Amino acid sequence: MPIVKNKKKLCETSLSDFSIEQIDGVPFYGRYPEMERLFRKMVPSVDFERCFAQPYENKAKGVIEWHYIPSTESPSRLSELSNLDGVAYEKSIAMRDSIINAINSALSTAGDNERKFLNAALSGIKSQESDSTTFFHDNQILFGVWGMRAKQGRKIEDVIREDVLDHRVFNINYGLSGEGTLSFSSIGRKYGHKLTPSDVPQVTPSSGWKFTQWEPDIPQGATVTGDLVYTAICEKVDVQQVGDIAGGRESEGEEKHRVIFNSGECGVLKGQTTYLKEHGDMILSDEIPEIVVDEGAEFLGWDPEPNGCVINSDTVFNAKYRKSEREKFKVSFSEGEHGKLQGQTEYEKYYEEKVSDEEIPKVEPEEEYRFIGWDKNPQGYEVKKDTEFIAQYKDDRKTSWWEKLWGVGTGCLNWLLTLLLLGLIGFLLWYLLGNHNMNFCGCDCDEVIVPSGDEPGETIILPDGQCGEVTESGHDEGIVKPINMGQKSGTFLFEYDTYSVVDRITIYNGKNRQGKPIFRYEGGTQGIVSKQVAFNSKDGYILVEVEGVGNGTSWVFRVNCPEN
Repeated sequence: MPIVKNKKKLCETSLSDFSIEQIDGVPFYGRYPEMERLFRKMVPSVDFERCFAQPYENKAKGVIEWHYIPSTESPSRLSELSNLDGVAYEKSIAMRDSIINAINSALSTAGDNERKFLNAALSGIKSQESDSTTFFHDNQILFGVWGMRAKQGRKIEDVIREDVLDHRVFNINYGLSGEGTLSFSSIGRKYGHKLTPSDVPQVTPSSGWKFTQWEPDIPQGATVTGDLVYTAICEKVDVQQVGDIAGGRESEGEEKHRVIFNSGECGVLKGQTTYLKEHGDMILSDEIPEIVVDEGAEFLGWDPEPNGCVINSDTVFNAKYRKSEREKFKVSFSEGEHGKLQGQTEYEKYYEEKVSDEEIPKVEPEEEYRFIGWDKNPQGYEVKKDTEFIAQYKDDRKTSWWEKLWGVGTGCLNWLLTLLLLGLIGFLLWYLLGNHNMNFCGCDCDEVIVPSGDEPGETIILPDGQCGEVTESGHDEGIVKPINMGQKSGTFLFEYDTYSVVDRITIYNGKNRQGKPIFRYEGGTQGIVSKQVAFNSKDGYILVEVEGVGNGTSWVFRVNCPEN
């Protein structure tokens, strides 16, 4: 999980598609904390954290994920805003120019190193690609991708994957030309939604009028990528035709019949749908309206077949359909009896479509209960019917120390584990009494960097934290932070970034240092590093100490909750 506190993913960029700008050998996107301090000092009129998206390098995927402070409105790229909302576009351009002027003003008093950072920021803001990498929301400009440029031959719009579009809602407005009524005039639908029959209003022409078509095109089946406007066209019927429709006969006695094409529930018709035909007339192929079929259905034909049909009475032609195998099913997550869910809990999935990791909500168990999984594994689950996943819990008040230690019940396996434990204790006693040097680190010990021995400066003791929280620097002093792990032993993922200035990180078992360190590191990572660390604490705590070896230090770390 990315270390980005209180922010939401905006978009992501693949490292292979971009040329990365560097400052003193460090990628520019890796200098975010230094940039923030610099702007606070030299460009105070610009709220850097709100104006510049925060990058996170996801090494496993080979991408940079960009995050922003969420608000009530989803961000829009300036390149698309220019077509959707000209007023908002002009306002955003004025804000961008104001930020450029503020940075240019700061350059006049900046030192050499500060000038490197400010010029690097300006190069991205003023580039030709800026409209495609800059966003606007809630009267706020947002530079979504900075410190890199698309490689030659790459189209910038195609190499930025946007996440905010999934949450945007656009207006679909319906108007009327002629006389009549619409069942509704406006709806809101999310980006990417395909309009269905229920999204299109029913048109009821006034007496003496008939509905002929939608303009500029039929709404059903259209994909929502922005605000849409459709107009229902109603045309006036002459007096003779009105009499024919009302009575089904002409006044002179010539027999005429009404012909209607009915779209049914799985499609919508395009073109004229009602005719008045002389007795004995034939339906021609060009009189049969075009049908637009809903997604998930297949048009089978008309009942009866209209082409060449001789009309001897009022006739209705009904469209026939068959639903395809890729029918949609409901997937839901239930919180169960002892917890709550965070995130979306219901989805619609096509037949054989799989549940993704991002769709599985986070579970918050009640106090003294532990979430132990779902009644069936949702990860990669192939949907073939309506499916519900129910959260399962363990009552820790009824769990014996034996079960907490081994995670299983009684039996031969536990006796074997007991013998192994006794043997291990005996070996440790022998080893310690023999004055051997014992390494208790819980990580890859070959990668541990032994502290240089510098004396730490003033230390601040922070309040107790919980596993899963992010802790960030706010000063140059050292810190000591106890972390409640929720259990007494196991392994956890430790994520940390000491940027370019050297810091020293040490982790101990216990709230008050039980034994030797289980993890040590000293250096500047220049990017986020992840390590698996084993712990065995009597009180269920670990203690994290961070010491700033150099001046101007900054760092961030997260102690993830134990995996077992």
